[in-house]
Amino acid sequence: MFTIVFYQTISLIVYMLIGVIIKAKGYFTKQVNVFLGWFLTNIALPSAILRSFHMEYTEEIKKIMFTSFLFSIVLILGTLSLSYVFSVIFKRKNVERRMWVCCFTFSSILFIGMPIVEALYGEVGLIVLVIFNTVANLVLFTLGIMIFSNSYQLKWKKVVQTPAIIAALVGIILFIWKIPIPNLMYNSLKYLGDMTVPLSMILNGALFYSSSFKKVFLDVDNLLFSFIRLLIFPIVFISFMKFVTDNSVLIGIVALVSGMPTGALNAVFAEEYAQKGEKVSQYITVSTIISMFTLPLIMLFI
Repeated sequence: MFTIVFYQTISLIVYMLIGVIIKAKGYFTKQVNVFLGWFLTNIALPSAILRSFHMEYTEEIKKIMFTSFLFSIVLILGTLSLSYVFSVIFKRKNVERRMWVCCFTFSSILFIGMPIVEALYGEVGLIVLVIFNTVANLVLFTLGIMIFSNSYQLKWKKVVQTPAIIAALVGIILFIWKIPIPNLMYNSLKYLGDMTVPLSMILNGALFYSSSFKKVFLDVDNLLFSFIRLLIFPIVFISFMKFVTDNSVLIGIVALVSGMPTGALNAVFAEEYAQKGEKVSQYITVSTIISMFTLPLIMLFI
């Protein structure tokens, strides 16, 4: 467990360091920033989402997906509620509160989660994780953008035209109607989808460049955020899951998802809608590194 988490986290840090070097060399311009943000949200992430639905249809898998969907809704709503409560308790206001709520809610589910879940729970676990990730992305590109942009109007036309939403809907239709993705197209989707995490972490590294490393890790706000995200949240949700179900796979994946570090795409949206990409990149960096130690403890605890 620790080895898997350690190697995945090291990969994330390497990607961030590449972003730092590119920025230090002066190659990371505003135009590059805009392009990477566009490419991630319109090409790479939708490819990853669509590819994740490439699985054999059976009634058992259908039942697992439906159950996972219900629990993922509960997890997202619970996380949003807890995020708001903690932001009020610790007196975060205006844009700081919005950043806390989003960064608490949208975590790095697939990249770190997939190898752990595959090792512990096999194919069934991966199906559950894919559903959790899909629901999280649907909420991110709807309610998440509303929170980041401080807008209370949900523009449905824009939502249904969002590539990530379209990819999720197409993936669900293909799965339900038992339409396989051709191998040639699947390989292309895989390669494009695999670019999501490296590119987003490179972008985070570039945003992180102007921050003092020592200052970031001694910042009380960053440490407090990471403590709540990586320890308090999983304790709350593990306790809830053990109360409502005895399904060890669901309990394990909820524990894992609730204890994940902040998702890399948060910095993209924070920069685009609130010019807070640098601060959010600090949350991502600190929580990612600390999660090397907290995730194995959480999985051991359950």
